[in-house]
Amino acid sequence: MNGLELIKHTAGGGVMTATTTGGSVKLLKNGKIEFTNATEVHVDKCFDVPADSGDEPLYDNYLMVMKFSSEGANNPNIYVRMRSGTDNIEAKYTTQRLIANGSSVTGNRDPDLTYALIGASTAGSTQGMHLYLYGPNLTQPTAGRSVTLRYQNNTLLSDWSWTHGVGSAYNGMTIMSNALSGSLTIYGFTKGGITK
Repeated sequence: MNGLELIKHTAGGGVMTATTTGGSVKLLKNGKIEFTNATEVHVDKCFDVPADSGDEPLYDNYLMVMKFSSEGANNPNIYVRMRSGTDNIEAKYTTQRLIANGSSVTGNRDPDLTYALIGASTAGSTQGMHLYLYGPNLTQPTAGRSVTLRYQNNTLLSDWSWTHGVGSAYNGMTIMSNALSGSLTIYGFTKGGITK
């Protein structure tokens, strides 16, 4: 049966790692990553969980669930970069977004960036995000979709879809913004026929 499984362990029995630029980070035993006043949260070895045979990943697709707040001005964007030890900064990320604010809906396209836009935040308000990643650990362009919910005069619902036009496999990602505090957890979508 297909389902979601929490990501904690990686190839060779190692454990995924989390570091920050600015602020602090803590990786809990249950796989949750907590961060405070971080401008960048680097998560490594979260996409290379092997199947029992060890020759291919157990998961192709992933879900990151993040609860967060930010400091400073409203609307600082939230970005993601794919990484394997270091961020891939090739200007091949493209984002398409829809934002519903009260009764107003707007859209925009942002091509050829060195990061993918995955959300925005409201200062001092707790917000939530679901980020789906499709095939980040496969040798193909990575795609993603995020949905964020926040409050800024009205409830804002944002839907962000993005691609990274580089056919590389990655084992991690970096989340970037202004002084983010909160937590994130990463889940793998199990493949049919594979059991633990």
